[in-house]
Amino acid sequence: MDSGVSLFAGFIHLLGIEGLEYVDTSRVTNMSSMFYACSSLTGLVLNSFDTSQVTDMSYMFDNCSSLVSLDLSQFNTIEVIDMEKMFYWCENLEKLNIKNFSFLKLKTPARSFFVSVKVSYIDISNIIYESEKNIQDLIFSTMNSFLVAYTENKINNGQIIVKDEEIKALFEEQLAQYNQVPEYADFNINIILASN
Repeated sequence: MDSGVSLFAGFIHLLGIEGLEYVDTSRVTNMSSMFYACSSLTGLVLNSFDTSQVTDMSYMFDNCSSLVSLDLSQFNTIEVIDMEKMFYWCENLEKLNIKNFSFLKLKTPARSFFVSVKVSYIDISNIIYESEKNIQDLIFSTMNSFLVAYTENKINNGQIIVKDEEIKALFEEQLAQYNQVPEYADFNINIILASN
């Protein structure tokens, strides 16, 4: 298989996918919209996916509105240049593990990474990034998704797992900026250093 574009797109009644561990993705370069509008899926096991050749993951989980938890910690994104709105309208996604993601070649702004997402737990503890702009975009996008959860559901006990003191400080700086706005004065997220 050379392309995974829209492979499962539009299967709105699909509750689960069995046998994904037998799908050979080692030559796949494009996974854009792969699970687009699989709006009934509540979970996916993708730890067998070989993503080492993938350059495009844009809209990959777009409109997977029933997804609650997603572990992409095994994804290799070293070649990915486009992750635009990768989790667009994953409105019930509470827990996300992308701890080994690389943003080194990313050309689309990471601030469009989460749109209409309200996570309460995210692990980015081993991410690779090239510049402060790159990480600032991700921080803005991540914190904004927590803010949506706070605004809509008053979730105020979320956790972000980060890799070092520098990134922790950047997250805390963003949180302090939100706290200066009266209606978000008590908005609080736990920013935790990874234990490794």
